[in-house]
Amino acid sequence: MPPVSLPPPPPPVAIPVRPATQADAVRFLNQASFGATGADIDRLMQIGYSAWLDEQFALPVQHSHLAAVNAAAGNSVDLRAYYTNDSMWRGLIPGRDQLRQRVMFALSQIHVVSVRDGSVYYWGRGLASYADVLNTGAFGNFRELIERITLNTAMGNYLSHIYNRKDNPLTGARPDQNYARELMQLFTIGLWELNPDGTRKLDSAGRPIPTYSTDDIVGVSRVLTGWAPEGATDTDWNNFYCFCQDRQAAEAQARPMRANARHHSAADKKFLGVTIAATSTPDPEGNLKILLDRLFNHPNVGPFIGRQLIQRLVTSNPTPAYVGRVAAAFDNNGQGVRGDMKAVVRAILLDPEARNAAWVAHPHYGKVREPIVRLGQVMRVFNATTSADPNSFGIGLWLYDRSKGLWQTPLGAPSVFNFYAPHYTPPNSTLARAGLVAPEMQIVTQSSVGDMSNYLLLLLQNGGTTDCCSEALRNTFYMRFDYSGWLPLVATPDQLVERLNLVFMAGQMSPALKDNIKRAMANRTQASAETSGVVRGNAQIRLAEALYTMLSSAEYVVQK
Repeated sequence: MPPVSLPPPPPPVAIPVRPATQADAVRFLNQASFGATGADIDRLMQIGYSAWLDEQFALPVQHSHLAAVNAAAGNSVDLRAYYTNDSMWRGLIPGRDQLRQRVMFALSQIHVVSVRDGSVYYWGRGLASYADVLNTGAFGNFRELIERITLNTAMGNYLSHIYNRKDNPLTGARPDQNYARELMQLFTIGLWELNPDGTRKLDSAGRPIPTYSTDDIVGVSRVLTGWAPEGATDTDWNNFYCFCQDRQAAEAQARPMRANARHHSAADKKFLGVTIAATSTPDPEGNLKILLDRLFNHPNVGPFIGRQLIQRLVTSNPTPAYVGRVAAAFDNNGQGVRGDMKAVVRAILLDPEARNAAWVAHPHYGKVREPIVRLGQVMRVFNATTSADPNSFGIGLWLYDRSKGLWQTPLGAPSVFNFYAPHYTPPNSTLARAGLVAPEMQIVTQSSVGDMSNYLLLLLQNGGTTDCCSEALRNTFYMRFDYSGWLPLVATPDQLVERLNLVFMAGQMSPALKDNIKRAMANRTQASAETSGVVRGNAQIRLAEALYTMLSSAEYVVQK
């Protein structure tokens, strides 16, 4: 089939200080948060984009995952990681620091640690501290972020550089190379040398240029030897597992790994043009600093990380010019500081390609809303609440099971490559013929679409709870939605549809979808509601039907 040609991008326009309309405000908030409430819209309209970002940057972290899981665990030292998964839902959706949470979630899909890995599952405090590292790093400096990620015990377990030993000439053993590879390939510089705008550099023969070689991986793996949880000593190097029996060991999960010079490689370490000479006095801390400084200052980092953050927040196919502007903000925040994440986030969200509403009509613009973002918006708009007991966990445990319909959960990717790759495009598709990507489509299957639709319908009909279990358990563990401000609109379907159009879709709903929603509401009679066996109440059933029709539509699933 012939390739698909795309129209030219819209001409650049000046970005106003404040949103021109409420729809413009919602569109911004859909990129910068998990959903726009009425108060969010009013505040943004009042103070404008930049001031809203300043307010969000000034907010301290609102939710400590480590504190939450410690409170839930009580005196237990055997703490499973699903407590952190539950805490993630409690932190992502209701908090005032919505921008931090949205960026933190984006980072969690670039710098992946997953509860689905058995080596992480039993390190609940390590995983909670990792979530806190991402929370803080969302508005910190990228250099500090990659160091804290490297020394986190959950990451050490996940990518196996915890207890990493030096070369042993007698046995032929070599340092584990897993984290060395992913630190470069996924977390900092990527596979290919990049221009400042994110396009690949080419050699004289027109071929892409690799960023590193197998020799570089060997050199980096030697740097990453000799790190273990706080408290591990030479004599218990292989036995200090930080869970199950010992309180001190369990609590050490939450603290950065510490260096042990005896197990650190003294051999020479060559990587990315740097050579650390062989020595008789190993210096694990000093060598790690040299490595991370080299990676942090590599010119690839700005375009490589910047493009992925744009994909997570704004659009799957940013233009090279957009990537270049964000990379420039990474390289210099305007005050000579490199790696300032606040400057990067500001550049992403205030870029003309993000704010110019003319882009909405362009066929290559926008992104697929992944399941967590879709459910997160529903939870935020309808003020989802859990049980009165803050230590009564269950939301994350329920959503952790993909068979319940979501097929995605925070910190639950199937591999270090996330739920989907940033370069994924559906094979044999119009997107592929146009040379475009759609990362989130990698988890869209017949099964996932059906499961997600069924899950949403049950959830919406029940006002937040599902048919998982007894009413007593639902009252104890699971979320509830507040429909009180929406139910009166059911009597006037036109008004309800326009409210849905504004709050969920930033005014982009087509006349056809509006008609579909109103027909679906009309078909939901009192009789069908009473025989559903789920919820009594015609207004709530009709509201659920309107929401279900909208949330299941392709128009909604694509965020523009």
